[in-house]
Amino acid sequence: MLSRLLKGVGANSFSQIVTIISQLISVPVLISGWGVEKYGIWLALSAVPAYLVTANFGMANAAASYMTMAVASEEKSKVRNYYDTANVSTVFMSFLLLCLIFLGYFLVSEFSYFNYMHDVQRYSFVLMLLCLGVVVSLFNPLWDAALRCVGLYHYGVLGFSCFRLLEQILLFFGVLYWSFDYEESAISLLVVRLLSFLFFYFFVSSSIVNLSPSFNGFSKETFKYMIRPALGHVSMPLGFAFAIQGAVIAAASITPTFAVMYSSTRTLASIIRQVVLVYSKSSWPEMSMAFGSGNNSLVRKLFWWGVWITLIISIFLALLVWLAGDWFYAFWTNGALKLDWRIFIFVYLSVILSSIWNQIYILLASRNELSVFSIVFIFVNVLAFFLAYMLKDEVWMMTVYLASEFVMVLSSLVIAKRYVL
Repeated sequence: MLSRLLKGVGANSFSQIVTIISQLISVPVLISGWGVEKYGIWLALSAVPAYLVTANFGMANAAASYMTMAVASEEKSKVRNYYDTANVSTVFMSFLLLCLIFLGYFLVSEFSYFNYMHDVQRYSFVLMLLCLGVVVSLFNPLWDAALRCVGLYHYGVLGFSCFRLLEQILLFFGVLYWSFDYEESAISLLVVRLLSFLFFYFFVSSSIVNLSPSFNGFSKETFKYMIRPALGHVSMPLGFAFAIQGAVIAAASITPTFAVMYSSTRTLASIIRQVVLVYSKSSWPEMSMAFGSGNNSLVRKLFWWGVWITLIISIFLALLVWLAGDWFYAFWTNGALKLDWRIFIFVYLSVILSSIWNQIYILLASRNELSVFSIVFIFVNVLAFFLAYMLKDEVWMMTVYLASEFVMVLSSLVIAKRYVL
């Protein structure tokens, strides 16, 4: 167990380093290449496709936990049923989504909500390209499920991270040296995701994993068994779409400049969450195996380790930002923006609360006990998004999102106590 956990921590460390560096570099690079207002429009455009990540209904995520528990309890015959059922669901929803995207491309110019954008046809084309990239990414949880159940979870994390790194390198170099505009940037992201799809398809089909996607193991009974926890897994990307991308859209509805300030400040504070996720994501497959073998004491130990790691890292990074925040932010944005401590305090507190309840989510997800959590999570974040969007005030928007994180901590503790702990 310790060896797998350490490999997972190593792979997730690399993944979070890629994420943190990409986030830190993207702000000065894109502001330098496009300017603050144009970068704000890109943030709003790229936020919209995030709502499509729920299109596979979480079937692959549910399959990952079930497949891992089946291997731990020596019920390997069930692995193929779970995997192929998730594959059928992903292929069907991807095809349906493709049809809707192409249809929407021809209709969106009549219903664009970006009131301050004038070249609607151009932006609808960019949105279509970004949405196609999301469709290709719907298969990533399927590859993760295959690798996780055979003890190769860290290979998947490393592979996904390398392709994300390639995406960012192409984007940054394109904007700085090749005069990439929105269209070229969206095409470069789509091309890399297609390459990622082909790589993982052949890798999981190889003799190393030997779980090539097929439809042979699909059954209606397995689908019915998986659908409830699968819908629970959908709550995370859907809820985060309203919490993260929704916040950018709400901020952009105030001014594009405020959207950049809010997004960049949140990126700085989110380093806390990125570091904590190194342990959280690595502990997920280990918790599933512990549940599968009936070792509940190990589950509780892994969970409380995550809570303490969250608190220690939060305090350390808060002190770091307090000492060097003004200087770093000014340097980071090429002097275009100054750190607004009012925004930072709101975002910092939100990120700490988010990191705590995310550890509870990992605990519930490892056993596919997400039904109640998913309802609460989606309701809280949808309500927060609409309140923030309608209020159109900077302080009220940030207050709403902070309150939503506090509600999630309290409710997730109650749910975990009832179903798992």
